[in-house]
Amino acid sequence: MAFPGVKALYATLDALPYSVMLVDSRHRILFAHRVAGREMEAPPESLLGQYCPQAVRGGEGPVLGCPLEEAAQEAKPVVREVFDPARQRWKRVAVPHGVSDRRGRPSVPAQRP
Repeated sequence: MAFPGVKALYATLDALPYSVMLVDSRHRILFAHRVAGREMEAPPESLLGQYCPQAVRGGEGPVLGCPLEEAAQEAKPVVREVFDPARQRWKRVAVPHGVSDRRGRPSVPAQRP
């Protein structure tokens, strides 16, 4: 069952010119839009459920400087510049607080409508 406005939200996110992903507290990808898929050379839907550090850079552990843990510990949004060694460039990573519960379960739908 789709929530009201979900299609419009996904359309808005897909219109953004930079990568957007929703990642839970276990670093599992809940949503990835078209630019994220293009950057990772994979269909966005194929990224769902993958361990983010593995999908983004092929790593086994969290990306150095990833603000996910800080956002959870401090209970506030965190924005940070993170270097992507695979693509040799800096990325701005923004992590809002409260997108998932303490067990990493999403509070928003993880599938496209």
